[in-house]
Amino acid sequence: MVVGYNGTILRTTNGGLLWTSINSGITNNLNSVVFTDNEVGYAVGTNGIILKTTDGGNSWSESHTGGYDLYEAFFLSNDVGYVSGQVGTLLKTIDGGNNWIDLSITHNGLVSVFFHNPDTGYVVGLGSLDAIKRTENGGDSWVDLFTGSFAEFSSVVFTDLDTGYVCTTSSYILKTTDAGATWNVVYNNGTSVDGLYDIEFPTSKTGYVVGGYSSSSIILKTEDAGATWSDQNSGTSESFFDSFFISENLGYSVGTNGTIVKLATASADIRELSDFNVLTYPNPTASTITIQTETPLKQAWLTDIAGRRLMPLQPNGTQWQADLTSMPTGIYLIELMTKEGAIAVSKVVKE
Repeated sequence: MVVGYNGTILRTTNGGLLWTSINSGITNNLNSVVFTDNEVGYAVGTNGIILKTTDGGNSWSESHTGGYDLYEAFFLSNDVGYVSGQVGTLLKTIDGGNNWIDLSITHNGLVSVFFHNPDTGYVVGLGSLDAIKRTENGGDSWVDLFTGSFAEFSSVVFTDLDTGYVCTTSSYILKTTDAGATWNVVYNNGTSVDGLYDIEFPTSKTGYVVGGYSSSSIILKTEDAGATWSDQNSGTSESFFDSFFISENLGYSVGTNGTIVKLATASADIRELSDFNVLTYPNPTASTITIQTETPLKQAWLTDIAGRRLMPLQPNGTQWQADLTSMPTGIYLIELMTKEGAIAVSKVVKE
């Protein structure tokens, strides 16, 4: 699912070969879309609009309207989510969008938000002063983590409780390994012209940054946790503003003039779950989750709904297991990879 200007919502059911327009019922520009499971999703945009779907994007209804423009949505579960926007706007829901709590702070604008759990999260924003902030009480209060002359921060992502990355509109990528206490530059191309707008890490080692300016496009990839970055050929000169990765080998990026690019390597072989003969139990679970399959697996990972890997499942014959006792309640995914590199995904609910 992708969103855009004038209430545009597009959906694909065949891996991006064909995109179908969905009637959003609005003319607001939409800036971000996120799904908490296969059916429930949210889209946010200008004038405080938040749309919600409960049928996989077939229909949308207003969950919130009025206020400043909203830039990004981040959900921990079907119930708990955050939306950031202009003039320090920060909204929180704990009931699946039925009600929104105003947690706004004094700031030029908050363009990106990321939460580990219901308590610990980060926001980054426009302007160089106090542009990275952290909360440890669910957004009730925030601590300033960083000040510096890196122009505007545009995106934030963490791969574990300590390791995180931000990118800027002046072509910098910064990394922290101490939960944001200190930040070090891991990339700069020497020019402030080419902006970087979104950063994603589908695994702890592999990450992507997209951006561009005017008639140029940028896609950068790292396979060593940000130590080095390499240019990726996008096949277009359009700038990119957002991206989503299903795995380290498969993702999508969207940009100017309706551009949608599928980023895939030769090893990205996405299969139907039925091909793996998978049994997932108990599901929902409060503790241990077990995956049983007749298909020999190379690895299995527990990921969040955005596909970010959280912990590996441990093999035991034809079974793979993980202890979810300490994980927050919500929707998770199990990413399965065969020895030949084929990938399938199974949904699991933590009670």
